[in-house]
Parts: sequence; C-alpha cells; structure tokens
Amino acid sequence: MQSKNYIHITNSRTIQTEGYENELDILSSLIHAFTLAYYNEIKKDNIKTHSLGTKAEELCYDSYKLLLNNCQKYHDVNFYANRLCITPNYLAIILRHYAKESPKGAIRRQLISENKIYAYLYYI
Repeated sequence: MQSKNYIHITNSRTIQTEGYENELDILSSLIHAFTLAYYNEIKKDNIKTHSLGTKAEELCYDSYKLLLNNCQKYHDVNFYANRLCITPNYLAIILRHYAKESPKGAIRRQLISENKIYAYLYYI
C-alpha cells in the first residue's frame, strides 16, 4: 500500500500527489499563484488612490513576475530594475506605493517563502 502525500494550500483546498516527482513543480506553481494573488489584492486596495498611473501598475506586476522567476539566483534590486529598464529608486517608489513593501523586503519575503517550501520538501 503506497502512502499519499498531502500539501495543504488553505483549509478548503488540498493537492494530493503520489510520490515526490511533481512536488517541486506544483509548489513552484503555487508560489507563483500566491504572489500574483498577493499583487492582485494590493492592486484592489489601491485602485482608488493610485497616482502613478497604469504603466507603474504594470511595472509593479512585472517586477513580481521577475521576482518569482529569478529570486533564487538574483538577490539584488539593481537586477530587477535593469530588467524593467527603470532605476532602482523608481522601482522602490512603485513597490512602496502599490505593494507597501520595499524591493529588498519583497526579495527577502520571496526567498524565505521558497526556502521554507524547499526545506519542507527536503525533510518529508
């Protein structure tokens, strides 16, 4: 009899997997979905009060997508600003306005989240 592994997302959702072969892919997708959902909630909260315009919102969204794809490899704000073709200072202004966090804080939060998941998978 083979045991099943359970990954709890919320109280109402559970993903069941057989073995470990797909867990990293599943968790990577979950991290990506969580970060995009996090950004969407921030966007909803700030939609009435934004003053930077839609281009700034797109840059904020793009910065989170870059962060999801590159945070394990690049931990420097300059990398993300250069990829978005903006200055690190403007990236900080955008993230503080829309996400209420600094770029370094966003990188740190994403690294901690991913490392917790990888540590959890390693010790299962």
